[in-house]
Amino acid sequence: MKRFFRVLIILIIISITGCWDSWYDHHLIIGVDLKPATTHYAGGFNNYIETDTFKTDIVFIMTRNTKIVAQNLNNFSLIQECKATTRGLKWDNELQQDSYELFFDKYIVLNNDTIKSSVNLLKSNIIRNEISIIYEYNNSRGFDDIIVFDNNLINNLKFESKSFKAFFKCKTNDNKEFIDSTNVIIK
Repeated sequence: MKRFFRVLIILIIISITGCWDSWYDHHLIIGVDLKPATTHYAGGFNNYIETDTFKTDIVFIMTRNTKIVAQNLNNFSLIQECKATTRGLKWDNELQQDSYELFFDKYIVLNNDTIKSSVNLLKSNIIRNEISIIYEYNNSRGFDDIIVFDNNLINNLKFESKSFKAFFKCKTNDNKEFIDSTNVIIK
């Protein structure tokens, strides 16, 4: 009888530890989307709503385009049906935040300093400390990086044109490179 309980306990432990991975979908990042947005304050929280016109703030939403490359449903488990009803996800590749580039197709002026088009604003000594990147989960899209320009920066920026194109470029840890662009209007 003791042997039976030992075997049962071992099977339960194997079942518990062996099934964790079966509740994850493996995703591969295959591209990114860049969308201009505006901040909407609701219930004490910032919500970011896509727009094509910047009026009071400058925000970009960078969304990962992914595809499911594996679903681990083949693992046998005695207690799988006792778990949560939603599956987690694992990234089989990751975006490298130090590779992020955000640049415009037209120059901008900040405090009488001209920042040329194609200069990476996220690394520019003049401007990088005035831009925040927020990593946020969005139920409909997955994980987003929200790029927010500080209000002081917005007040001191002058744009060459009222319309311009913004570009976002990044790399993954498996050496894939992605770029996306969006048209923006300043009012």
